[in-house]
Amino acid sequence: MEIICSNCKKRFVLPEEKLPSRGVLQLSCPSCKGRITVDVDGRGREAPPQRFSSELAKESVEESPYEEEVAQALICEDDPHRRNLLSHALEKLGYWTVSGLSLEEIREKMKFTQYEVIVLSEGYAGGSPGDNPVLDHLRLLPMSVRRRIFLIFLSPNYKTADRMAAFAKSANLVVHLNDVRNIQAILKKGIEDHTRFYQSFMECMRETGKF
Repeated sequence: MEIICSNCKKRFVLPEEKLPSRGVLQLSCPSCKGRITVDVDGRGREAPPQRFSSELAKESVEESPYEEEVAQALICEDDPHRRNLLSHALEKLGYWTVSGLSLEEIREKMKFTQYEVIVLSEGYAGGSPGDNPVLDHLRLLPMSVRRRIFLIFLSPNYKTADRMAAFAKSANLVVHLNDVRNIQAILKKGIEDHTRFYQSFMECMRETGKF
């Protein structure tokens, strides 16, 4: 899919295989850092992204950074306001985001896409404090896949950064819903700590011949 940044007018290509079958994709322009919103199925957005004809696509443009590996984040949040805050914060941290997927679509996308960050709200997809279908799916992932994901669990029932709650939910970090307004700073610190830990872990695995 070809898109254009409405701010700097640069043209980019998003690989079709990395797009959700429906929903909204939000990312930052790598050139000007402006916000780009892609409505994959064309429904529910006032200003869908501009598309280009095959003739325009043949023009000489700089290579799209999205054809390379780009850090991706999956947002599982039904509330539009919180979803917008999460998307904005993750874009500022360099991720391009996917949201609005059903449980079936999440399962299908995760067969082919490595999400470095997943933000999961307790009530998403009909979830409850004791039963969240997305969380149940993540728990079944092979450890080699799961350890590459930084999972943030949003809940009104746990205080932010409660390590025991995170352990109980198989998450890397829990965040209280009231703290979502400060989510960029919370995510930045949590992801940096996670990255440092697993860099050391992977180095040890390589040194012992286990990776």
